[in-house]
Amino acid sequence: MYIGVPARVKALAEAGTIKLSSKRFKSVVFDCKANKKGFTLFETHETRDDTFGLLMFAQKQLRKRKLQIYLS
Repeated sequence: MYIGVPARVKALAEAGTIKLSSKRFKSVVFDCKANKKGFTLFETHETRDDTFGLLMFAQKQLRKRKLQIYLS
């Protein structure tokens, strides 16, 4: 299991520390609960851009392996 903000997960994947192609990597969960200021993951440009950047980076592995993406 890997836990981190989207930018950190993407950086680790780009560095090869996290292997998105691993058979043990089965799902991606995004915490979409509003923060103390009332914003969700997709409502601030920094976290939104980082999240979509991670998804774009991982799209081949996500499609090839039919991984599940969860928004909670």
